[in-house]
This record gives sequence, structure tokens and C-alpha cells, in this order.
Amino acid sequence: MPKLYIMRHGQAQNDAPSDIKRRLTHAGQNHIKHYAQQLRANKITFDWLIHSNAERARETARIASTVLGISAQHQFEDARIYNAELGNLVAVLNDIDEQLDCVLLVGHNPGLEALVLALSRQSVGLSTGSVAVVQAESWSDILNSHGRLISPW
Repeated sequence: MPKLYIMRHGQAQNDAPSDIKRRLTHAGQNHIKHYAQQLRANKITFDWLIHSNAERARETARIASTVLGISAQHQFEDARIYNAELGNLVAVLNDIDEQLDCVLLVGHNPGLEALVLALSRQSVGLSTGSVAVVQAESWSDILNSHGRLISPW
């Protein structure tokens, strides 16, 4: 049963020249490291990590991948995730190989909350650095709104 872990980037600084260049705060870095350590402690492994091209999402992905041992060849940056509306996020998910069991998606609100609602028909609030997990019998079931929200972290 495939699982999609949907992670909002960590807390970001407000003093960057543009939104896309905002970096994580020290607290944001620590928060992501803590969440990633919880995932590792629960023996959760990922086939892919897909993240936005915004600097704060890159940093979040870098920290998570280091803690979780996700190799570079299984990490993908996708510009469609930055400031994405629901349709763009679904397009990203349509590119997931049906054979994969577990994918970590790192992005931004409000798109991620809309995605959780669309995939699981359940609403969840995603604060910075938090994770929601959607599971179903297949990726097509997830994409057709037959996913089940199994854990907001």
C-alpha cells in the first residue's frame, strides 16, 4: 500500500530579497531534523523525495534526506511545487512510478493542505515542518481521492 508523506517546509526567515530565496531559521532547521529523526526511529524509508525549488524547501529536503539516508539519485526538485495550486501538485504526483511504496513531498501552504483534502477528503492544518500521511491501495487510488489520512505528525 503506497504512502505519501506530505511535509511543509520548516520555519523560514522573513528577510530575503525574494520569497523563493527565504532560508530556514535555526529553529526551522532543528524542527525538521527532529521530525526526520522521528521518521527514522519509526523505520520509515522513502523511495523518492520530491521538493520545491524554493530555498527553504531545498534546505528542508537536504536535512530530511541526510537524517533519513535518502540518496541523491532518489531526490528530485520540481519547480511546479513552488506556490502551487492543487492542479500543479496533482500533476507532480502523476509522475510517481506506480511501483514506489513511499514518497516524501516537501512543499508549501496553502497548496499542501488543499492536496491533503483532495486526496483524503479530510482537512488538516500543516504548520511549518509538519507532516501528513495519505495511504491507499494504489497511487491511482490516492490520486482519485480514495486515500486515507493515516497520520498528521
